[in-house]
Amino acid sequence: MVSTGYSVVTLRSTIRRTSEGLLMDNGNLTQKLTLADLKPGEVGQIIAVDAAPAVRHRLMDFGFRKGESVTMVRTAPLSDPIEFKLRGGYVSLRRMEAMQVEIRNEAGNDE
Repeated sequence: MVSTGYSVVTLRSTIRRTSEGLLMDNGNLTQKLTLADLKPGEVGQIIAVDAAPAVRHRLMDFGFRKGESVTMVRTAPLSDPIEFKLRGGYVSLRRMEAMQVEIRNEAGNDE
């Protein structure tokens, strides 16, 4: 019975994340851009960290804060984890964690 309750919570959480990933822009449905959408060498500026409190706190401790520029460095062979350069250091995040950091794409590379 506990397992069933957990499955329902997980399913609802997944649905919520999916619905939050779509935004209305002048009547058009658009998808928000996250760290997971960056390609190697691309730079994004963090707009928001939309995660559970514990994950959000951990990401912010690593420096993933609003206004910070982040460069996607590379992915592992199976696309998970993803390595990012942030504030002069390198941090690897799981794809699900990277999907919870909303960004706007910056033109060019900061290096």
